[in-house]
Parts: sequence; C-alpha cells; structure tokens
Amino acid sequence: MQNEATHSAQTMFPGLMPREIAELGQERLNSLVETQKQFLGRLDEMNKTWLTRTEAMAKHVSELAEKLASSRSVSDTSAAYQQWVSRRLDVFLDDSRRFFGESQKFMDATARLLNPNGEQSANGSANSNDMPASEAEAGDPEPQRQRREKRS
Repeated sequence: MQNEATHSAQTMFPGLMPREIAELGQERLNSLVETQKQFLGRLDEMNKTWLTRTEAMAKHVSELAEKLASSRSVSDTSAAYQQWVSRRLDVFLDDSRRFFGESQKFMDATARLLNPNGEQSANGSANSNDMPASEAEAGDPEPQRQRREKRS
C-alpha cells in the first residue's frame, strides 16, 4: 500500500520525493492559515471602525435634533439641515473610500493565497498592511470636514 502511494505521488510530481511533497503541502497550508488570519483580522478591524462610525453618526443626528428643537426660524432650521447634509455627504464619501480600500486589501490577500510563488499582487504591493491609516479612520469625519472648510 505504501509503495503504491509513493508510486502515485512520484507519477503526479516527477522529481519530488514524498517528503518534499509533504513540505510543499505544509507550506501551502501555512499560507492558507496565515491568509485566513489576515481576513479575520481585517473583518475585526472593519467591524470596530464601522461601530465607531455608527456611534459618531448617532451623535451627529442627536446634534441635529437639538438644533432643530432650538431653531426659532425657517432659516435656522434650513441651516441646521444644510450643515447636517453636508456632514453626512462627507461621511458617505469617506465610507466609500474606506470600502474600496478594504476591498483592495481583501483582493491582495486573495491574490497572495492563490499565487503559488508568493509574488507581489497586481498593484505591486507585497503586503496588504501597507495602506496608511487616515485621520478619519478613527470614526469622526470632522478632520476631513475641517480641511475642506479651510480650502473654501
């Protein structure tokens, strides 16, 4: 039985001995486990970021409600809504950028998993962790908003 398995392995992988085949399989398994850890780590990071973002948006909605309750005129109400919509658009744009950035990180990790040579990904990145963190990743869109207001 052992002899048949050795013969079969040598037929499928000529020039490799059973020990080398096992080492190759172990390397691929280690790569798979590492990629899964990265995926789970990314999902955990994304979950924490989205929770923080959701809390920040709840705070902004609460602020809107306070401003609307204290508004004395139609212009006060209109200004409060304008301010809130502007902030919400900033958050939406930032969320979109973050989503596409995270998607790229997942694609890079998948490319590394599927690439048997361990070469760089399509965008030239060898590591998906090299994307710099922005100020807004803390969950508050205010830094981006302040930069935009300074430019105006």
